[in-house]
Amino acid sequence: MFPAITTSTDFAQQSFSSKGIDVTPFTNHVKDATTFLVPITAHDADIAAIMTPAMDAVLSGKADASSLTAANTKVNELLK
Repeated sequence: MFPAITTSTDFAQQSFSSKGIDVTPFTNHVKDATTFLVPITAHDADIAAIMTPAMDAVLSGKADASSLTAANTKVNELLK
């Protein structure tokens, strides 16, 4: 977590750096303007309940990426 105030972010970056922690994977997104707002949607808890286990299964190798088609269908049904 980094503060929204630029000078405080700089301070936090220095503090982490003094402990040997490289935070540039996080701060580069601010510097490069590649951050984004999380999309707002209806049924967000229901979507998370569908997509979290589906993505976990794919990323852990327990399911093929093609299994996401069924999860996508369920999500689309929620949004009708």
